[in-house]
Amino acid sequence: MVPQREEALNTETARLLSKAHPTLLCEAERRVGDHESIDVVADVGLLIAMEAKRLDSVHQRVALRDGARQAVKRVQDGHAQMGAVLLYPEGMMVSQLGESAALKWAKAGKKGETGAVETGSVNQLAEWLVRLQDEIDPAEAVRLLEVSLHDAAEQLSDSQRHTLIAEFGIPAKNKKGKDLGVPGAVRVLLMVAAATMFHCRLQEHLEKLPKKEHPPADPDSGIWVPPDSPSICLASPDPVAALLRAWRLILRVDYRPIFESARAALNSLHGSPKWAPAVNKVARSALSVAGQVPKLRHDLLGSIFHKVLDTARYDGSFYTTTAAATLLAGLAIGPEDRDWADPDAVASLNICDPACGSGTLLMAAAERIGRLRRAGNGAEDPESEWLLGQLLIEDVLWGYDINPTATHLAATTLGLLAPSVNFRQMNLYETRFGVDRGGVHLGSLDLLPSEMPGSVRLAPPPPHKLRQIEAEQATEEDEDAAAHPPAMNLVIMNPPFTRDSLRHDQLGKEGEALVKEKEKLLIRNHPYRQAARLHSSGGMFLLLGEHLSDMKTGVLAIVLPAVVATSFGNLAFRRFLAEKFHIEYLVIPHDPLHIAFSGNTSISEMLVVGRRRTTEESRPTRVVKLLRNPTTPLEAMSIVERIGDRPLLPSDAAPFTIDTVPDESIRAGDWRGVVFTAGWLMDELIALEGGGRRMGDLTEIGPAGQGIRGVFTRSPVATGRQAYWFHKADSVTSMNKEPDCWIAPKGGREHLAERYWSQRQRLLLANRVNWPTMRLLAIRSDLPSVGSAFCPVRCRDEHHEKALCLWLNSSLGLLGAIGSQTLKTPSYPRYGMEDQRSFPVPNLTTDEAAELASAYDALEHETLLPFKNMADCPVRAEMDRAVAVTVGERMGFDLERIVRIREALAAEPSISGRRVVLV
Repeated sequence: MVPQREEALNTETARLLSKAHPTLLCEAERRVGDHESIDVVADVGLLIAMEAKRLDSVHQRVALRDGARQAVKRVQDGHAQMGAVLLYPEGMMVSQLGESAALKWAKAGKKGETGAVETGSVNQLAEWLVRLQDEIDPAEAVRLLEVSLHDAAEQLSDSQRHTLIAEFGIPAKNKKGKDLGVPGAVRVLLMVAAATMFHCRLQEHLEKLPKKEHPPADPDSGIWVPPDSPSICLASPDPVAALLRAWRLILRVDYRPIFESARAALNSLHGSPKWAPAVNKVARSALSVAGQVPKLRHDLLGSIFHKVLDTARYDGSFYTTTAAATLLAGLAIGPEDRDWADPDAVASLNICDPACGSGTLLMAAAERIGRLRRAGNGAEDPESEWLLGQLLIEDVLWGYDINPTATHLAATTLGLLAPSVNFRQMNLYETRFGVDRGGVHLGSLDLLPSEMPGSVRLAPPPPHKLRQIEAEQATEEDEDAAAHPPAMNLVIMNPPFTRDSLRHDQLGKEGEALVKEKEKLLIRNHPYRQAARLHSSGGMFLLLGEHLSDMKTGVLAIVLPAVVATSFGNLAFRRFLAEKFHIEYLVIPHDPLHIAFSGNTSISEMLVVGRRRTTEESRPTRVVKLLRNPTTPLEAMSIVERIGDRPLLPSDAAPFTIDTVPDESIRAGDWRGVVFTAGWLMDELIALEGGGRRMGDLTEIGPAGQGIRGVFTRSPVATGRQAYWFHKADSVTSMNKEPDCWIAPKGGREHLAERYWSQRQRLLLANRVNWPTMRLLAIRSDLPSVGSAFCPVRCRDEHHEKALCLWLNSSLGLLGAIGSQTLKTPSYPRYGMEDQRSFPVPNLTTDEAAELASAYDALEHETLLPFKNMADCPVRAEMDRAVAVTVGERMGFDLERIVRIREALAAEPSISGRRVVLV
């Protein structure tokens, strides 16, 4: 018998597999190039490329190796998400495939290896293929979707991309002239991907709808016919047309916020070359992610959305990670807040995110409520889950954002909670930012009262109009509800902390001036206008959060830059928050590998949870220092459940520590309890401050390094002026350090350069310090100078100068400096002159200054170990001994106490650069 061609076997295998399982679609000999095709493609929500081999003339081991290599290449080329090898037994005929139990198959690994070889029938192969969907890593699925989005966008022509983004008002170029065609097209294609994912989740519900209760698909018969599934649509000759038909049918039922924008995207280039392949690529990748949604339940799209959002640095869009959102919602919504088993109690809730982005925080709040409700009921009940989803989507959750793509994705994200509920009352709104014929718009800040006693409004007054996602269906009643939302039991947000120089750049000079003017007028007579700090939008969102919050039951849960807790400029911000709300929790990562709660920032952040003050009761604030910043919602919920009412002991081995700070300190604006992992170091800092003076009271500091860089430049030749331009760990190793470069005034800056040069000193204090690698905070030489990396310090005399240099590099000096730093990047702080002036130093007598100066003379050329090794540094130990003998005793710090401080500082994650070891 002559063996049949492999192509015939592949065709019959694909037919039998598609017939064997209802969710499995297979295709044989799919073309992927001019001379290439995939033997069998299996679609189970992700694409599996199966490379088939006959065992008639080749050994099984060789067939597996060659097939795996080909399958992996299909994945690498973007034609599939997973690879497999199919082996036909020797002499296999097409007529035998349906009855044979001798087929062999195996999964192809990333490096061309194969997994365990299985043997069985076509039906067993079908079941195996469907199970493969559960094996794909969710993070990998998201990464593949991101890659597909970029590949699809880049395959389009420039004119196609610009046509696509023009449909959604995305600018063609940014202010610097960079073309936004690719990132803009990615954003639009992401809406198509989101709609495909939702369609996938919705399909089962659509197929169960009563035939007489929905608009018919066939007007002649009057019978509701469900739309084709996404897989069927994508298998059609024209996938774009098929998706348009399916989504038109879905819109007859509901879900306009999700599918209207996606249909507009499909229509914008329908029939255009390259468009159908681009849509097909994106939609198929979306299906592979859709299979992971039931597992993760959280916002999968948000992480991708903020990676591709080109305007993030301008409009302040910072993606809150799902773990951080879970942690924040878990602390803000407690089991004791209400009877979660009572549907009426849940329905009475109002929760708002006025900068909702893609809905991550709202989703986390919804899931926290669902978890508490299930705990109250004692079990999961499908009908109860459906009712809860309906309550949350239609009545409880409110979201506002200036980005229409973001609000579309927020609708999709929240819709995944319960795809079958009514979307017509979804309280998600797109707000406008900028200037148009309708007036001047401040986005969600337009929700602030526009008239306050004595305030002035722009003339003519701009209409307060907020455009709902379903703009074409919005009524005056809808807009009134959007502009005047109810008092919120919880305001949860990651406000856009973006300075005006970036936030307003996209508006042009005239638009920027009008927006700034309206912002000033909006809070001109606000009693807490100092908290707003108009150089960025974050402060105004603070006022908005307070305004939206219920006066009796309101909870404010926010993500803030950690610098807010420590910088002098944010004192009014802290006092305002603590006066209006009892600050229940301050949560900050002390994890050097993960210092932020947002996915697209490198600065340190913290979580703040406050509850409305309704009595004069004084309760302490619990400061939670995360030794491991959670990366998954499951880890975050574990932390929420472990935070109790008692301080944790070291033996608890928790991934966090907890300290309590008196309410009086919090209300006074002292939030420095977040600085040290070892909370007792803050007590030592306070004691040190009580026994010393502010450095600014005893010395003159300046000019700052930024000023020096502004008027001087490094010179390749000797100019007669030397400066400290660098602070390198391998060259700044001892207290005595000579200048490292020649400098010359910049053209036109000679007068100011001369003034700065006249302030040169022999003692210089570092502007920036990399704690894990550097060794010194202050340096001194016999040659007075200025610095780019160091700031001159003028002392009373030479003895005080030497004494202060030794003090600043001792353990007590470092304790004061670390406790005075801002927390933008804890391991690499930038010190402004006001920060340096706040350093605690001893008020030395003449004899004490001379004694410390003598110790300096003995140690000035000795090499110190890096700060992270300070516990083992003999030179630092000698410094501490001199400090203890000279001034320590009268300040209350004996040598034993100083040694304990030195060892604790060396173990701080910001100093060591290493995570705290969990025992």
